[in-house]
Amino acid sequence: MPPVQRILILAANPLDSSRLRLEEELREIESVLQRAKKRDLFELKPQTATRPSDIQRALLDYNPQIVHFCGHGEGTQGLVFEDDRGNAKFVDSLALANLFGSIWVSGRSESKNA
Repeated sequence: MPPVQRILILAANPLDSSRLRLEEELREIESVLQRAKKRDLFELKPQTATRPSDIQRALLDYNPQIVHFCGHGEGTQGLVFEDDRGNAKFVDSLALANLFGSIWVSGRSESKNA
């Protein structure tokens, strides 16, 4: 049997941003995986109200093969996470690319949805 693929879901919906239905998106992802024939090959690791400081820790703790982002994005400005008070905190695209590059070995996948 192939190894289990861990999917890290980074979700953020800051208080000072337009409201997104992140719980519904997470539920849909879980539902699709539950109906999949090879569902035992995937393990979801959701990280909600994600702060920039949570990203590296989650990558190291879970060692995911797939990362999915649920939240707001601003193109080259990056993705919107939350600060300690729940307000928007941008993490620019280059910083994210450098973080993923420094942690992940070649052959792993990255996915973002913004």
